[in-house]
Amino acid sequence: MSLVNLELENFKKFSNLSLDLSQPITLIYGENSSGKTSAIRALLSLMQTFSIQNKHHMLNAHGEYVDIGFYKDYIKDHNTKNRLGIAFTSDDFDTLHAKRTRSRKILTTHKLCYDYDADSSQSRLSSFTETVTHSKLSELIPKIHSSYGIEDFTDTVEAFKFSRLKTRSYFNYSVHPLAYLAIYQAWDRYSKNIDNIIQRRPKTVHLQQKFAIQATQQSSYDESENIGRHIFRRSMDQIDRLFSSLYYLGPLRMTPFRSYKISTQTSSVGINGENTPIALSRLHSMAQKDKSAKKLSKQKFENFTSWFEMIFPGRSVSAEPNEDVVRLKINNSERSDSIADVGFGFSQVLPILVQAAAMDPGETLIIEQPELHLHPRAQVAFANFLTAASRQGIKFIIETHSEHILKGLQLNISNTTSKAKGHKEDLNLSCDSLKIYYFHKDDSHDLMKLNQWGEIEGGWPSGFFDESYHISSKIVRNKIKGMSASRGQTKPRSPEDKK
Repeated sequence: MSLVNLELENFKKFSNLSLDLSQPITLIYGENSSGKTSAIRALLSLMQTFSIQNKHHMLNAHGEYVDIGFYKDYIKDHNTKNRLGIAFTSDDFDTLHAKRTRSRKILTTHKLCYDYDADSSQSRLSSFTETVTHSKLSELIPKIHSSYGIEDFTDTVEAFKFSRLKTRSYFNYSVHPLAYLAIYQAWDRYSKNIDNIIQRRPKTVHLQQKFAIQATQQSSYDESENIGRHIFRRSMDQIDRLFSSLYYLGPLRMTPFRSYKISTQTSSVGINGENTPIALSRLHSMAQKDKSAKKLSKQKFENFTSWFEMIFPGRSVSAEPNEDVVRLKINNSERSDSIADVGFGFSQVLPILVQAAAMDPGETLIIEQPELHLHPRAQVAFANFLTAASRQGIKFIIETHSEHILKGLQLNISNTTSKAKGHKEDLNLSCDSLKIYYFHKDDSHDLMKLNQWGEIEGGWPSGFFDESYHISSKIVRNKIKGMSASRGQTKPRSPEDKK
């Protein structure tokens, strides 16, 4: 399962914004204050809304990943009368929980709409909808009850919907007939009450902490209520799986220390890379203990060492545990130094490499400004790492200003040989594996398309890495102007001067 699309309505400066995140690598560029970071902020707010630490169903604006303020701070035009909409689409097999008949994925979109809650100055959930792509869903449910006209539905099916009346505290909860039928087929059973269940009116429910359903009044326990709860709970499990597959690293990773206290065993390096030594030590320990047939843990650690040397040739890194602390060492053929005594670029890129190596195929790493403190040559090498990691199934969403990272990826697209010169890894990259967005200050954005040689079709958009060209042109013009002025100030020599 992975995130494939994000849509925003009335978030920050955008009335509507849709980002295709289905490809292995998504790069987000833009001018300052162009809104390029807004999509990342919205995604982070969703991650903390559905995290196990959060107990409420309003949008979690203040959390472990991001603080986007109060409703008036993140709603468009700061107008609290505007309604906020956030939709995210994932690909998965078992959306309506029917039996799998083929190994094909279907798309599921969850949309949350919020309005303003004056009591808290924050958001209040107004509706929550799950929509499924029906054309692919039909493959999972070969036996459709034609009496309900399901074959006449459009390409998408609204599996369920919670909607709250503005003046009420409870929600109407409705379930699509196809969702009921999918459950019955998955359970290998058929109910005599299916007709009554499908034709029943929407239920009224309360959404308690963490999106838990509670009936608005005491009633006898019936089969439709059982199925409704099952459908919703399975959907929430799917959302939990999705957001547990997303990892985030902020724009400035933590300054390196000489030692790190071991507080817990984790495969997450943390938002600022604070757990990098512990995660690296665990990665190494798991590789040494790996006796499985597939050697997945061993392969993960080998990936890390390969990627590190890719960016820092001739160097390696080691995590040395000593009682309750871990020390990071940067090694070369001559010496070994504490990470606190070497270039700052090591500590900035190391958390990225460790996190990517610890992840499983299909999981997504969100990074802001990975190029910080990296030499241009290392930034190009970082593009090689992105290519190699994406071929291992790791997905990336990257907000960056780096021209060199893009140039490195373009170079790998143009590389038609199986392996780039000087590298063991296959660094060939398909042009379809990369999405590039460029945001402008006027709230618009461009989606740039690359051809098979890595060239941007239609040319680079205005403002996209053209500053160096403009400066070079100005330098040449200033040089010509200065030389012309210098020649004009030189007076012809008089006959007397020639003597």
